[in-house]
Amino acid sequence: MLFRSGTDASSANSGELDDYRYFMRRGTQSLDCDNTYPILCAQVEHAVSAPDPTIAANAHLIFLTASQPAEATVAAWDTHCNDDFQAEFGNATGRSFSALLATSARTGADIVSGLDQQWVNINDHLIARNFAELVSGLWLRPVDYSVSGGDVGWRNTFTGLGDDLNTVSGNCADWASTSSGDSARPGISYRSGYAALNNINSNCGAARQVYCVETTAP
Repeated sequence: MLFRSGTDASSANSGELDDYRYFMRRGTQSLDCDNTYPILCAQVEHAVSAPDPTIAANAHLIFLTASQPAEATVAAWDTHCNDDFQAEFGNATGRSFSALLATSARTGADIVSGLDQQWVNINDHLIARNFAELVSGLWLRPVDYSVSGGDVGWRNTFTGLGDDLNTVSGNCADWASTSSGDSARPGISYRSGYAALNNINSNCGAARQVYCVETTAP
């Protein structure tokens, strides 16, 4: 829930907003802190949590790498994703994974093309309801779990993407560069909107995690 306060508020009485966080903004105009203005209130707690929808048996998995290696090729990142999964579940599952890393030759949407299932994290929390929602970048919740189910938390996550899986941004020379002189724009693993894919500048020499997406044929 998001609503506008019925009365103006000053910084002195902001503590009276019990279960709501608030913020003030009026375009790009600076506002004096000793004046009163209306505020926007956003609900952050709910008495009853909405249940997750039923997860289909063919739902595809998306998770974060468990560590932050400085891999120098897309193939090495793909291998890292599969190694993480196999270390947890063994080699005989028949499931395959690719790193969600865009290059000059492929977008993020190309990586998951034809996979119109639900997308879930390792704990069966729904990330996207279908291919279109996954590609839009408007994920229902953050991924922020490794394949072991551990909460990875705040991590800068290389993607090479813009605000969605169709848009390509900086990608460390197609992930061949580990130079601090080159840059990319990783997302943040604890975010669920566009910032999950594309948030800040980072040099390519930094160790980052990546999203691993299941590419097993339906």
